[in-house]
Amino acid sequence: MSNLLIVFHSQSGRNESIALRCYQKATSLPELQVRLRRAIDGSLDDLKWADFLLLITPENFGAIAGEMKGFFDRVFYPSINAGIAALPYCCIIDTGNDGAQTIFQINRIMKGLASEPVQEPMLIYGTPSEDDFGRCEEFVEAIACALDMGIY
Repeated sequence: MSNLLIVFHSQSGRNESIALRCYQKATSLPELQVRLRRAIDGSLDDLKWADFLLLITPENFGAIAGEMKGFFDRVFYPSINAGIAALPYCCIIDTGNDGAQTIFQINRIMKGLASEPVQEPMLIYGTPSEDDFGRCEEFVEAIACALDMGIY
């Protein structure tokens, strides 16, 4: 069984709805144990527990959301000091733009932890549709399958 940590930030409620849908799907899969954390509540202990990190964030003003940045500010150096490195991750970004700067910033931060994204980021534009939620569920299923197969 693998541990999936979902960390999200949501101000409008859109990313929270995405995170909840991913969480619901993940908890229905027997090969996963799941923790859902708001970025403001995410901790070093959560990262120590995790086998995989799913980040769900808006793109604010063409950049990573402040609360998600705050999460990284709190856990980055303690993670290095605790020997946490190379945690596989991917992200879902709700954006009105192209997501490029948020993707760049997340990847740059995670590279400092010797981590590389294992899937292309999923971009959602505006209010998530049922199709978007379906893609989120498939995203989580792919993570679970890869973890179960030992791919990462």
